[in-house]
Amino acid sequence: MSTTGITSRPIITVFSGTNYVSWSRQMTSYFQSKKLWRVVTGSLSRPVIKEKEDKYAFDLREEDWLCKNCEIITVICNSCTIEITQQFGLYTIGKEIWDFLAKRYTTTDLAHQYQLLRTVLSKRQQPNQSISAFVSEMQSYWDQLTLAAPTTKCHEDAIIAVNHQKHLQLMILLMELQDRFELVRASLLHRSPLPTLEAGITELISEETRIGAPTSPSDEVMVVSGYKGNKKSSVFTPRNNNTNRNSSECNYCHLKGHQFLDFPHRICKFCEKKNSKHYGSDCMQNPNRNKSFSGSTSHSDSSPNPSMVVPGATSVTPDDVISLMKQVMCGSSHSMATSQGSKDEADLWDRP
Repeated sequence: MSTTGITSRPIITVFSGTNYVSWSRQMTSYFQSKKLWRVVTGSLSRPVIKEKEDKYAFDLREEDWLCKNCEIITVICNSCTIEITQQFGLYTIGKEIWDFLAKRYTTTDLAHQYQLLRTVLSKRQQPNQSISAFVSEMQSYWDQLTLAAPTTKCHEDAIIAVNHQKHLQLMILLMELQDRFELVRASLLHRSPLPTLEAGITELISEETRIGAPTSPSDEVMVVSGYKGNKKSSVFTPRNNNTNRNSSECNYCHLKGHQFLDFPHRICKFCEKKNSKHYGSDCMQNPNRNKSFSGSTSHSDSSPNPSMVVPGATSVTPDDVISLMKQVMCGSSHSMATSQGSKDEADLWDRP
């Protein structure tokens, strides 16, 4: 006779009516570990007294079965919500409750498949969501769609059907990933034969570990000002579209959460405006401003003026980049000679 104690909540998952697949798998594993699965399936039914069987021996067998049956009912009730347990009514056999839940909450009709497919195809990986978390989210939908798949009698046909289903799941997963996995996605889709779902997930996790934090794959060329002593020079630096501005440090107050020009308490010493959104050298009331730009204004309008460049400028097209690079290379000697600021560095007091 079984003497094992009954756990108040044997599994982590609580059945609420929408998670039958994952709940039933965990319950099946629990029943098998406690040697209760044969009673749940009905292969070990309530004992009947045998011919010439001793009454005491029969009572022991019946008591053992009743103990297991009550344990099954208690475990199912403890792992379901109150709304679910209220539907059990007058069921007194664990197998009846198990079959009742399977019949009511295993839906394989066409309308249910339509809703599942619609939900799966509308899913997208969130910006800060890892591959493992996204696969876990999709797994519950895949399991429900697997239950709705047609059954095959031949073992070989069953293997072919399962492999085809896994390939479909891999393609759906690749469709819903972020663009930063484009290289791995293209590599997996162009292989023949198509890799298995497990192999594809493993490769995606490896790529995720390699590239680190989520970033945008497209870079845009930004024109920024580089300073060295009293000399200013225009340089082209690639800047990522998805740069987190809050992660940079303000060069004025040395705190994080804002940029230099966005510091709300910075006051321009020339115009005395609070949060002026411009550098002191660019202020219209700066007496040295005309000196700083006198050399650069003598050039044609097409030549770039490095001192007028503001960090965070809008992106330019590849054709513009090529044109600007040619102009910089042609006029670099003139720009270096004429782009010096005031010698006393009065216009550089609040430069980053």
